Amino acid sequence: MGLRIYKITEYEHAAEERQFDALCRCLAERAGKTGEEFVLVGNYNIEGVELDALLFTQQAVLVVEFKNWGGRIVAGENGPWTSDGRTIASGAYGKSPFVQARLNRSRTTAGLRKYLACERLEVGVVVVFAHDAEIDASGLSQSVGRWLSVCDNRRLGDTIGRRCSGRQVFTAEQMSDIPRRLRIEPYDVLAPMGRTGILDVESVATDLFEQIDGMPADLDIRLRYRLLAEVFRQAVEGKLQHSKTKFSGFFAKVDYLLTENRDKMRDGSLSASLNAFRIRSRRLQSEPRRARGEATMAGQRKAPEGLVDDEELRQSVDRDTAALCKFIALVYDSPVPSGLDRRFPYVVASYHRPLYRKGNEMRVVVEAWDDDYINATDCETGESCRVYYRKADNQYALGDRGYLGDILLRGEQLNLVLPREEAGIIYPAIIIYNPDYLIDVTSLASCFSEQEIATPYAYMLKKLSPAFSNEAIMLGNFAGQLLDEEVYHVDRPYERSMADFCARNAVSLAVTPLSDHFRADAERQRQNIRHAVSGALAEASTVSFRRDGKNTILEPSFFSQTLGLQARMDFIQKDMTLMVEQKSGKASHKSTAETPRIRPDHYVQALLYRAIFRYNYGVAYKDFHSYMLYSKYANSLLDIASAPELLFKALRLRNQVAWLELLLTRGGFRILDSLTPELVCPGESGTLWERYKRPQLQALLDQVRTATPLERDYYYRFLTFVENEQMLSKVGNRTKEDSGFAAVWNSTLEERRNAGNIYCDLSMLPLRQTEGMPIERVEFAFPEGQGTDKSNFRKGDIVFFYAYDPAKEGEPNATRHYVFRGSIVDIRETRVEVALRNPQTRGEVFEGEVWALEHDFMESSYRALYQGLQLFLQANKERKDLLLLQRKPEVDTTQRLKGDYACQTGTEFNDLVLRVKQAKDLFLIIGPPGTGKTSFGMVNVLKEQLLEEGTSVLLLSFTNRAVDEMCGKLVGEGIDFVRLGSELGCHEAYRRHLLGKRSEACRDGREIRQMIERSQVFCGTTTAFNSQMALLSIKHFDLAIVDEASQILEPQIIGLLSQKMAGTGEHSIGKFVLIGDEKQLPAVVQQQEAESMVQEPDLRAIHLTDCRLSLFERLIKAYRPDGVDNEYSYMLTRQGRMHREIALFPNYAFYQNKLIPVPLPYQEEPTPCVSESQNGLEALLATRRIAFVTYPEPRQTGQTNWEYEVSDKVNLHEARMIAATVHRIYLMNREAFDKDRTVGVIVPYRNQISTIRSEIDKYRVDVLHDIMIDTVERYQGSQCENIIYGFTIKKYYQLGFLVGNQYVDRMSGEIIDRKLNVAMTRAMKHLVMIGDARLLRENIIFYKLMEFAKNRQSYFEVAPDDYVGGRFAVPRADVVDSTSSRIGGVGNPCFRVDDSSAGEVFARLFSQLVVEPAKGDPQTRWPKYILGNEHATNQALIDYGRSCFVQPKIIRTDLKDESGRSQMRTFTPADQVLVYCLDAMPAHYASAKLMYSSARRWIEERIACVPQRLRFVDLGCGPATCALAFMEIFGDSVGSMEYEGVDISESMHQMGERMLQAGYGDRVFYHKMTRFEQLDDDHWNAVSAVPTVIFFNFSYFFTSVGPQLAEKLAARIASVMASHPLNRYVFFIQHAEADNCLKSYRVFRRILSATSVRFLKAECASAGHSRPFCYEIWEG
Repeated sequence: MGLRIYKITEYEHAAEERQFDALCRCLAERAGKTGEEFVLVGNYNIEGVELDALLFTQQAVLVVEFKNWGGRIVAGENGPWTSDGRTIASGAYGKSPFVQARLNRSRTTAGLRKYLACERLEVGVVVVFAHDAEIDASGLSQSVGRWLSVCDNRRLGDTIGRRCSGRQVFTAEQMSDIPRRLRIEPYDVLAPMGRTGILDVESVATDLFEQIDGMPADLDIRLRYRLLAEVFRQAVEGKLQHSKTKFSGFFAKVDYLLTENRDKMRDGSLSASLNAFRIRSRRLQSEPRRARGEATMAGQRKAPEGLVDDEELRQSVDRDTAALCKFIALVYDSPVPSGLDRRFPYVVASYHRPLYRKGNEMRVVVEAWDDDYINATDCETGESCRVYYRKADNQYALGDRGYLGDILLRGEQLNLVLPREEAGIIYPAIIIYNPDYLIDVTSLASCFSEQEIATPYAYMLKKLSPAFSNEAIMLGNFAGQLLDEEVYHVDRPYERSMADFCARNAVSLAVTPLSDHFRADAERQRQNIRHAVSGALAEASTVSFRRDGKNTILEPSFFSQTLGLQARMDFIQKDMTLMVEQKSGKASHKSTAETPRIRPDHYVQALLYRAIFRYNYGVAYKDFHSYMLYSKYANSLLDIASAPELLFKALRLRNQVAWLELLLTRGGFRILDSLTPELVCPGESGTLWERYKRPQLQALLDQVRTATPLERDYYYRFLTFVENEQMLSKVGNRTKEDSGFAAVWNSTLEERRNAGNIYCDLSMLPLRQTEGMPIERVEFAFPEGQGTDKSNFRKGDIVFFYAYDPAKEGEPNATRHYVFRGSIVDIRETRVEVALRNPQTRGEVFEGEVWALEHDFMESSYRALYQGLQLFLQANKERKDLLLLQRKPEVDTTQRLKGDYACQTGTEFNDLVLRVKQAKDLFLIIGPPGTGKTSFGMVNVLKEQLLEEGTSVLLLSFTNRAVDEMCGKLVGEGIDFVRLGSELGCHEAYRRHLLGKRSEACRDGREIRQMIERSQVFCGTTTAFNSQMALLSIKHFDLAIVDEASQILEPQIIGLLSQKMAGTGEHSIGKFVLIGDEKQLPAVVQQQEAESMVQEPDLRAIHLTDCRLSLFERLIKAYRPDGVDNEYSYMLTRQGRMHREIALFPNYAFYQNKLIPVPLPYQEEPTPCVSESQNGLEALLATRRIAFVTYPEPRQTGQTNWEYEVSDKVNLHEARMIAATVHRIYLMNREAFDKDRTVGVIVPYRNQISTIRSEIDKYRVDVLHDIMIDTVERYQGSQCENIIYGFTIKKYYQLGFLVGNQYVDRMSGEIIDRKLNVAMTRAMKHLVMIGDARLLRENIIFYKLMEFAKNRQSYFEVAPDDYVGGRFAVPRADVVDSTSSRIGGVGNPCFRVDDSSAGEVFARLFSQLVVEPAKGDPQTRWPKYILGNEHATNQALIDYGRSCFVQPKIIRTDLKDESGRSQMRTFTPADQVLVYCLDAMPAHYASAKLMYSSARRWIEERIACVPQRLRFVDLGCGPATCALAFMEIFGDSVGSMEYEGVDISESMHQMGERMLQAGYGDRVFYHKMTRFEQLDDDHWNAVSAVPTVIFFNFSYFFTSVGPQLAEKLAARIASVMASHPLNRYVFFIQHAEADNCLKSYRVFRRILSATSVRFLKAECASAGHSRPFCYEIWEG
């Protein structure tokens, strides 16, 4: 076996990658010398810890930890390790390497004993330093030395040798079985990997350099900087898209990349220059628009103070461009092209360096630290700084911050509040850790005990503890309502107040019926509140409190990135002089019956509120009055005094929680294994602790410890997943710019506008208020000329809004203001309406001329997921075993239907409903597009269940729109139901069914509960039920039907399935049915695969491989392994949406040809072959059901500045073409036009929406303005007669966004593009797709789509102006068979191998090895059906020649049996190769012959030099077609030839080997390879011992590789040529003409053009029956 290497994910740091490569070389050398066996696993996660490497030998298991340090190393068991006196921190935990090694050893031992079933297994650890080191390990004891070794790379081999010298631990058989047991086989780096065809779109240097080089010289200087900034962003985010590090803000990303590549920089000049460019670009983006206009007025050279003027930009642009180029070259390890290098040669440390003064706060990135100082980088200037973080020498510091030394992490950000600089040292008053992660003040404060002690573990456990309700909580909520009424002088009786309370708290009241004394308690609270507000507060001499409430704001929210806090206060005065916080429960235990004392947790809450006013808004403590109102007590109002020590403790806890949250994203939840109640709440004692708090904590911890290993792994993995989602939702992810809530303050106004995340310059319309009623809604008018559509806002979105002063502030900033929170009710052309979450009574609180509105973030939705996972641990074993596949679902085949659900198309639904009824635990319904999964599947299952006496059914879906659709079906069937949710999320037609509305008729909780118990059908979103989980504790549902289940993440459903009835312990949901389609769009998540992938072997064994996938998809893998209907699953196959021609491509590409039309009349409509219209666009729409339209490459010259200024997410050419198509559809359907049904437009980017709508408006047809134009995600579930899909993308990097939802289907072997599937299947009668074919053909799915369109004469290339004007010809559609249900309708046009272009040898081989086996296949009916398929279907089977030919594919064949049915067939790779050879080999052979013949004499001269030393390296060799053509021409000149065929397909190799053996025998020596890297240095040294001619052949190669692979391949070939200059190198390149635009080809050509390669010949030609092709011949 030797050395087997597995790498689970790419390493975060370049140094780690280098270390891993060094370890691989060391082990390979040792294995070669000694014959030892090694299994090496890189970047492996086990039991919540991340190991740099895990090494298995027969004698030992070693954890290898990499350290990018060197020099004088001091290692010990106590205290930090140091390198030349500097502290070495380790991993995500920030501890010493010893602590890390001990933890990793412990967790690895536990995990391997479980997975490998080796109870006595012991694990060693090797800490290896990358740089030469002098190591002092005297601080390590002898006992530690038995398992821990420390060395540098020079001694790594010897160290491993010593560790592997003991007794045998594993046999050879056990060693070979380790990858299977750990389930790491897919990550074998040495195994040939079949190309999936899924494009891994990463930014490559070539693309970035081309964008810079292509900018016109006369471009406006400000637009040039904008484009340069965009390239900068692409370079940074493209390099980091697979990183697991959490970055907040762009500077943190840039700093990370510069630090990672510091070893390659000679000095700091590049860092300084790049930061100068970054600052300048950001200042440009941050300029207020009016100021920007002033700066560019005609004749004005100097900008207003603080802005960037054009003169500075012109003087700096060359050096800024040079800095950007050299940065790209640095991080992508690719040289700057010589042309660019000559134009922009200089990078210097000082030129127009913008500097900033230190203000009230300073943001820095941590680089290193010791016991007193932090070395950091200023995020504004990029300058290095030194921060003193202890108390002793800082009189301004709020407490000693020595604890920071234990939690600091390199690369993390700090806020330095009120920083002072003395002698080059920064002395801050407050330090905030990870300030962009806002933590709720109330949640922090609740962690404090009566002893004023708090730990971050208490915060963590509060997140996990399921919510509960009791009468005290109900009284508190009601008291809050009473406070609102009192502040605004709303005088109403108790009954009226309670009625409103019931409507808003129906579930809580039903679960917790109120006692008889509740009213008396509430009335007492009301009296105390009235006395406090109208008496004590109004009479306080220090407070200017207005009794009329005009100055009072109820429950405003605050975001403080200064302190890393968010808060919602009970009420304040809008002049920020007064705050009151109400508490309805008990005060401190030191209170008396009449007079309370403030509890420590309440005190902390108030102190943090005061700190926000002090440090965020600059309100001095002396000018601010804060009170605690204990409404349970008569003397209820207490003044809040300053308490600096307690405030310091609160901020310390805040920082520790921020650190712990980061730790939890890296698997830190396993700390629950070792926690005790005493560690969570140290110092607690007394009766309350012993009887209540401690037992509750112990019970929660015991739920984790008593779980089975599988249950615990499941629980921990999903907790980590949810934690990562929450973190990224707050600070932002790496693949979507300006994402995360922190973008509110980290992004400029321009960036937020471009991302569509803000409405600004709004004016509030006059308030509409009914006398005596609160203000519940407000409306804003858009400024004239500001479009609404490009913004990322939709009806129902949660938002916040605030007033600001553009003249003083420039751009809006939510952290400078209190904000109101609400939800969007409606968006119109001129206005947006928002419903307030906390209604206000006085209109005066909304004073302000200019307003901004932005997206909000709801942390409560994540808390419900944590609590749901805790509920999973509490579930009955039977339910947990079902969900974890430890038992099979039960089935009762004796059950029979009570209803009849047959329809005119057959008994399909009877079969479905019967199977569902017979399932006792679960059932899965697969509903492809248009198959009626809701209309018929859900409704019929529901109707059958309701025939059972006393039954209850729960209907769930992910979105409110889907629930609205459910409600419509229920109303149509006359089924009564109750809906859970808010009015805002519910269509007005169904609001009377809302639980809140139904509860208005109830007098109290008991009546609400009775109403709930009587109701049979409930429906709502999973979010609504997760937030009201208590409902399931009092209501049992015999059946739950979950629609759109493939869009629901497992943590979003697992709590609902685990909840139990109060008292009985029975699960609230009996049987559940999941309805979905895993081939449509999944849930939208923030994480990438590197973060969400699952490594635990036991979880992978239950098909949990990626946390982003739904429970539905996991169960499909388990219970539908062969894709066939069974007792657990059923697939609906009759689609009633798409015309059969539109359905052809998605049916084949995504559904294995399983879908059949219902058929409805319009699905069978014939399509005319010709149109009488002279307008090409009208003719296209009349004669083509599906069309793909592209356009010539836009010229780079002559574009206006505006065209350069628009975002990459806006494509004006396509917008005009789409608008013209919409208008033409309107003209063709004028009489029957319906804005909601006739036509819809789908685009990938929201920014494109407004551009399209503006172009449509130019046609001045009012009804067209309101047609649906939206993204694919929003269109899922909708349909239109005519759909236009605009791909929009203009640059290569954008392909990554389009193909982000592609995956390889495990059954069919096909690539499934979920986004394209949804887009195409929205169309009922016509589908027009418009996009740039040169970019789209880079991806195999889009390539297949275009080839499909070409085969059906539905592919058009038209200039945009001609398309808009209809000035193009549409050929007669004779070959388009409108009645065929298949991909094609014509016979197989087999190539005539007796053509003159085919030699005698090839004709014989082709007939013998290809034609005859194909004819001999039992499903061949020559010539129409080959292997059971028509020609066009077989072309699609082999992906039009771009298949990898590695995996089998399963599809339904064209050939029908005697009963008229076709069969499913598995096409092996050998079958696919046979089809490929029949389809493409003769044409490729002819074109190769033509290419070689064109330079025959020149080639023969090269052969004559070394006729016996000829080497033919065929990249992507296929069936050796080119070798056959080469030997046909030059066989007489060649004595023998070494043929090195490189192809990932073994079946291709087998065919090629048979061909060459049968044709040329021993004259050609065939060497099979799967990767070019197999030709290593030893090979080339041996080959080049005597000068040799080496032919590199690339035939249709670049369509199958990505740019990065092409870049690596070109660099490797260039290295070979440089190392062996005496060889002669000849390159043959052959491909389709369109492939000249492929990024991979251009990358390859650019790199080799910089070497000694000469380009000899380049032509386009046609050979026989082949399509035109291009070829090139190079020499090196």
